[in-house]
Amino acid sequence: MKARSMLFTLYGDYIRHFGGTIWSGSLVTLMGELGFSSGAVRTALSRTCQQGWLKAVRDGKNSFYSLTKLGEERMEEAARRIFHPRSGVWDGQWTIITYGQPETKPAERGRLRGELQWLGFGRLIPGVWISPNPLGRIALNHLRLQGMKASAEVFTARHIGNASSEELVRRCWDIAAINRSYEQFIRTWQPRWKACQGELARGASVSNRICFADKTWLVHEYRKFLFIDPGLPAELLPKAWAGAAAWRLFRNYYQLLADGALGFFEQVYKAPSETRWDATQARLRALQNPFESSWEKAETASVR
Repeated sequence: MKARSMLFTLYGDYIRHFGGTIWSGSLVTLMGELGFSSGAVRTALSRTCQQGWLKAVRDGKNSFYSLTKLGEERMEEAARRIFHPRSGVWDGQWTIITYGQPETKPAERGRLRGELQWLGFGRLIPGVWISPNPLGRIALNHLRLQGMKASAEVFTARHIGNASSEELVRRCWDIAAINRSYEQFIRTWQPRWKACQGELARGASVSNRICFADKTWLVHEYRKFLFIDPGLPAELLPKAWAGAAAWRLFRNYYQLLADGALGFFEQVYKAPSETRWDATQARLRALQNPFESSWEKAETASVR
């Protein structure tokens, strides 16, 4: 497991609610609870800064790390997709992105493909990516922040060709494999959720340290679906779709662990000395039900 990937989980689920900046020593302690060495954490911090997601801030002899604008955008986008699956009836529209990168720039072309996959697009043919979700404005803004907007064109259209919508989905995504991944998630985490419920029902307590570790790994494992599940409308999914049950399990166990996990984080967290932040408000933001967020605001907003 890469330490850099876990940094994204910590920033997305904890640190961003507390102003987005944290002492490197706090990160070493938090990551240590998750099995990472201090050397691995510091290497991950350096690389994440080089990639433009974080920036280092000095405060006396101490180093602090905060999200860049690019990092903030990624955290907000990820949170919407993790905590609030799309719902409603599909309108039959497809978002289409075409792009052209010269063969002399394979690195840029590969990076663009990776970003489109992360957003939930599937490759129909080389240079043409599609999604049944209204991702046009989000994609444009995302590609702009990545410096790749000039390479792409975005369209919204209805399909009137020979293939059915289901056939288009099969061309672009391996739905059966995604479903198996959700089933594996359920097999792994359902026993842990039920065991924790049983402990609490018997009047036992679960330490904040355990809550922190379990919730952080829970989010970390569920976050991986951002890279493989495009979030298709229900009309395009198989009837025996494990994604819905996996999300409910994720939500229930997350809510069970949230207060204790945050309590441990607060004990370890340290901000720069001149930072003005309200601990009470930060806790309220972190404990606000993230499952009540909405896609509509993001998808109808104009490109910034």
